[in-house]
Amino acid sequence: MWDHLLELDMIGTIDGKKRTGDGQGGEKYYWEMSTGTGTTIEVLESISRLDDVIDIVVSSAQHSNITNY
Repeated sequence: MWDHLLELDMIGTIDGKKRTGDGQGGEKYYWEMSTGTGTTIEVLESISRLDDVIDIVVSSAQHSNITNY
């Protein structure tokens, strides 16, 4: 999964930032989409080895009531 996230960060679809939090566990990475949901889904669909990831993104969009992607 880590390699997938780094690759998506490199192509500009998501943005990952390392933060040190006040909570337990030390440094953590926080990830967010840096493109629209529709563009993110199109990019994920074009990378066949990420087929399982597309399901997670679509499910998250539906859970957040994002219907126009």
